[in-house]
Amino acid sequence: MKKNIFGLVVAEPPLLGPGSAGFAGYGPPDFHQATESWKQPPTHAGIIKETPGLGPATRNPSVNFVSQGQQQGAVMMVYGLDGQTSNTEKLFNLVCLYGNVARIKFLKTKEGTAMVQMGDSVAVERCVQHLNNIPVGNSGKLQIAFSKQNFLSEVTNPFSLPDHTPSFKEFTGSKNNRFLSPTQASKNRIQPPSKATLEPGDDTED
Repeated sequence: MKKNIFGLVVAEPPLLGPGSAGFAGYGPPDFHQATESWKQPPTHAGIIKETPGLGPATRNPSVNFVSQGQQQGAVMMVYGLDGQTSNTEKLFNLVCLYGNVARIKFLKTKEGTAMVQMGDSVAVERCVQHLNNIPVGNSGKLQIAFSKQNFLSEVTNPFSLPDHTPSFKEFTGSKNNRFLSPTQASKNRIQPPSKATLEPGDDTED
């Protein structure tokens, strides 16, 4: 209690504001049951399929160039090439019939040997199936096998081949790849090399 200048007793206001005497306003809060509980958005299993090692399927599954963060056996060794006449463009023309080609590198220490990174491991399997042991030159044979490497690193300073072309070339952005879309892929004939020449527009077989 406190007296004013006239000697009258006046009540002091509560220190914590109106209604705070006895701390009545600080009781436990009332609990109200939520009318609707949170639900996790449904996952549509089966709508997005995943290809092993390639992640979720895309709109264009034919465009397959594996990245360095993925573990894919997309590199193959090619032995038995003519060391004097072979180059990256000629080898590309041979293997591009079986899948997209990413990179080609000729080895300096092993004449007639090259490493090719295809778009995926399926393309390597096609090359092994259709190109391994085919005759080349007068008495040689082409040997193709999976490489222990998963990817080919870029060569910034390639050596020159006997025909003065670079020993390494990047083909990832090449429009000459034949499997860049489902439409392109459907037009390709996956078959071994033949001595016969098929002219454009000639779809008949004798």
